[in-house]
Formats: sequence, structure tokens, C-alpha cells
Amino acid sequence: MKKIAVILLLALSLFGSFFAEAKAPLPCEKGRVCEACDACGAIPLRVAVREALLHDTLSQLKTERKIEQSDLVVSTLLLFAEDALRKGDERSAMDAAEKAISFSSESPLPHFFLSHLYRLNSKESILQALGEYATGIRLSINNFWLFTSFLGMIGLVLFITFHLCLFTFLLYCFTHYMPLWIHYVQERLPV
Repeated sequence: MKKIAVILLLALSLFGSFFAEAKAPLPCEKGRVCEACDACGAIPLRVAVREALLHDTLSQLKTERKIEQSDLVVSTLLLFAEDALRKGDERSAMDAAEKAISFSSESPLPHFFLSHLYRLNSKESILQALGEYATGIRLSINNFWLFTSFLGMIGLVLFITFHLCLFTFLLYCFTHYMPLWIHYVQERLPV
């Protein structure tokens, strides 16, 4: 029991910030759009995206929220599109999906959603649906390829490291044991 208490005390001292409670967010500048903050009366992301959709100011939202939150904004736009589709308003769902594509053209999710909308909308637009689906697959493969190229670089570094260690070991063996091997061979040779 005492060992567990010592381990917990050590873990709390080393990783105290991990076990600590979440701190209150720092107050932000007045008028700046951020996550829900009662200190400055800022607008939450979902409300900000809804207002940007109503007033057609998504480009301004992109500069205010920075590029780091583009996936959050696209996901919120797709949630609005899904909600509109659930209510039966296919036109506003399609508009929200197209705005999500224009907001972040490198994200595959809006392309898959728009493909689904084209397929539901009419059976004549099957080529548009297939085109959007193919674009979504292409973007997914590009994202995966970027990830695998990063893993490939790490694998290459590990491969080179392994071979350098092997070369160092062989060089060590060659320099330290070669005189013994030469002596052994000379003893076995007939005179």
C-alpha cells in the first residue's frame, strides 16, 4: 500500500498539470470572436458560423477564427447542412455544403456530403455525385499520402540508424578481432 502511495505521489509531482483541473480561460480582447467567454461577451463558434451563413460573411469568419479552426467551422457547416436536410430543406443543405467546400477546399468531408446530397436530390445528377465522391476520395488519399510520407521519413531515419549501428559493430569487430583471426589462420597454414 505504501508503494502505491509513493508511486501516486511521484506521478502527481511529475505530471501534476495532467491531473490538475482545467483552468478558467483568460479574458480575451473586446470585440474579438472567440469561444464562449462570459468575460468579453464573445460569440460561440456555432452561433458565429450561423450568423456568417445568414449574412454571407464566411471569408471574414475565416480571418477572425484563423486557419487552425477551419476544420471546426467546416464541421459546424456540415452539421447545419445535415440539420437542414433532416428538416427537408435540401437547397439550404446544399448551400451549406458548398460553402463548406469553399471555406476549406482541402477537406474531403464536404465533398462526400455533397455527393450524398446530389444522390438524394435527383437520380439524373449521378455524374455530379460520382465526381464529388471521387474528389473526396482523392483528397482522402492525399491526406493519407502526406501522413505516410511523414512516416516514411521516420522509417528512413530508423533504417539509416540501424545500418550505421551495424556498420559500427562490424568495424569494431574487424579492428579488435582481426589480429586474432590472422594469428589463428597463420597457425593453421602448413609451413
